[in-house]
Amino acid sequence: FTGVPSSAGSSTITLPAGTYTIDAEASIQSSGGSGATTVRIFNNTNSTTIKTGLTAYCANYSYGLSIVNAIFTLTTQSNIIIQFYQTVAGNTATGNGISPATPEVIYTAKITKLS
Repeated sequence: FTGVPSSAGSSTITLPAGTYTIDAEASIQSSGGSGATTVRIFNNTNSTTIKTGLTAYCANYSYGLSIVNAIFTLTTQSNIIIQFYQTVAGNTATGNGISPATPEVIYTAKITKLS
């Protein structure tokens, strides 16, 4: 998405009012433990979850992929955060997501403004 203010440090994307589609994904690798990982799209402006993605499970040195796809409308300019978290320690992701209380940044996302 070009021309959109964003902050790599806070993982925040500022979107003007409009209708959007977001496709995002994060991978996880088990480092011997087992657990689940989930990606969500969060509207930080009004503290609401836009959509929580599919949960990926992995164990015993396997890989998993969590994806989220959403079409949504923002009535005002909003700060959007795409978050990644996992339920059990012992797994690794790019950036080492820790828990729902400490979400990590998502690593691939495609945002399209529909209207």
